[in-house]
Amino acid sequence: LMKMKQNIILWLGAIVITFLSGYVESVTSPDYPITGTIGIDGKKLSYKLDKTATPEEGLDIILRTDIDSLTGQLEFQVIGVNIGWIKNPLEVSYRTLKVNLHIPKDVKQLKYRVRIFNKDSDIVIQEKDQPVLLNVKGKVPGMINTFFYLLLFVGLLFSTRTALDYFNEKEKIKKLSILTFILFCSSVIIFLPLKKIYELHSLGSKILPIMDLVDTPLLLITLVWLAAT
Repeated sequence: LMKMKQNIILWLGAIVITFLSGYVESVTSPDYPITGTIGIDGKKLSYKLDKTATPEEGLDIILRTDIDSLTGQLEFQVIGVNIGWIKNPLEVSYRTLKVNLHIPKDVKQLKYRVRIFNKDSDIVIQEKDQPVLLNVKGKVPGMINTFFYLLLFVGLLFSTRTALDYFNEKEKIKKLSILTFILFCSSVIIFLPLKKIYELHSLGSKILPIMDLVDTPLLLITLVWLAAT
């Protein structure tokens, strides 16, 4: 009974540490959306500006506000194309300003900002006084995305549990180490390259360099875990 309680505590600890680590990695990722709330005439305007999009779904911009008189526009430039700012008006509905920007498949990056008009004021929403840089990626099939993130998450969970077992009786450390390595291999060596192929629009069209198919930190984790195992 005592061992069962210890195992439960160790697994709960591993779950908490893994979730916290995943959250911190997510919010510090360069692809994490820009979110915020600003005040206009004593009322709120909330926004979310994405940093990644797919040509299949386009870029969705939705702003929520308590002000009925607001209007605005999405302004963007395609990176590498010498054209001025292209302007798309925001659709105004009840307490919402929104637009869906269609993105051609050959576009890799663009920069954008949102301009809000209220009476005589002109407010530009962007990142640190600079337009938001949007990376355009191909749409990845749901099954590949699901397996990649599921196997990666479970691998991180098992790696944390293995580390915690070091402070226990180490009865399961060998089995946990091998399972962790198998999970990392499946995620990083099998499903990650498939995910990259779809993101880079290269399925059936070109062969990508090996470094474009891997994620260096994840590959290093896998190799380190192999050495540790």
